[in-house]
Amino acid sequence: MGTSFIWSKTRAVPGRINETWFKAEKVGTYYGQCSELCGIKHAFMPIEVRVVTEEEYQEWLLDAKVKFAKEINEEDQFKKLASK
Repeated sequence: MGTSFIWSKTRAVPGRINETWFKAEKVGTYYGQCSELCGIKHAFMPIEVRVVTEEEYQEWLLDAKVKFAKEINEEDQFKKLASK
């Protein structure tokens, strides 16, 4: 997949997590699209990158820590119940 404003291309491999980074110059929402015809779901692979201020990011980070910690805790509880 790639987006024109960051000129990045990464191969998607099942079971593998890919990471990339870039430095955004402006706050905003940027859209891209998968750059290769990769299968029947190709048209449904939009890319959205939201660039926010440092303050907005720190606020999101605090909220995400609570949200994701709760989801992990709920998953652990499910596993405990399922193993009984």
